[in-house]
Order: sequence, then C-alpha cells, then structure tokens
Amino acid sequence: MGTLRGSHRWNALNNNSEPDDSSVVDLTKYEWPESDDDYRHRMIVNAISLVFTILLILAGIWLADMMAHA
Repeated sequence: MGTLRGSHRWNALNNNSEPDDSSVVDLTKYEWPESDDDYRHRMIVNAISLVFTILLILAGIWLADMMAHA
C-alpha cells in the first residue's frame, strides 16, 4: 500500500488533520476488489518474468565469457 504524505489514506492512518494538498483526484471510484483469478494471473506473470530475467542474465554472462575467451 504505497501512500504519499498528501493522500487521504496517509492522513486517515496517522490521524493527521493536515489538509490534503494533493493535486491528484481521488481514484477510489476506479478501484475494484481483487479476485483470486487476478492474484493467480499476476503471480503466473511474475514467475514468467522472473524466469525471463534470469535467462537474460545467464545469456549476458555467457556472452561476456565468450568475448573474454575470444
């Protein structure tokens, strides 16, 4: 839950009575509850991204090793 100092959540969580000086319009009307399908899909995409990133790192290490031996 990333919050900014000027946000409503920050003020509500910390019982801060400062006025909200944020120029961002309240976006809660665009939020919807997270379902199990969304969570499952996000975790699958995260796993695929992790594997892809590891493969890119390994390819970079292999390429640097090949260049060092050439």
